Amino acid sequence: MFAALATKATGRVFTGLKQAQDTALSTVSQVSGLVAGVIPDIAPVRTVGAKVPAPKHVVEAGFGIAERVLGAQKAYTLTLLEAVEPLTAKIAPNGGVKKAARKPKTTA
Repeated sequence: MFAALATKATGRVFTGLKQAQDTALSTVSQVSGLVAGVIPDIAPVRTVGAKVPAPKHVVEAGFGIAERVLGAQKAYTLTLLEAVEPLTAKIAPNGGVKKAARKPKTTA
């Protein structure tokens, strides 16, 4: 039940987030095109810029690291939960999820 509610809620959040991102990207793209058409080329900046990594490469590297960290944290957390399972099974059997009570059988 929790997983279904969490999935539904995060789905709504990410739908709204995606819409906001699409709007922002469209606006930035339009403004960037307008500004690039107005400002002159600056040669000295290009020589310095050749030594700086492309923003796309920086972002890809950063997110690659973040993905590895997040994956390691997930694996650690799941292993930790397995380690405490003997205790949590006594405190909250089935992860705290209560099973629906069975209806008694009636004979007609």
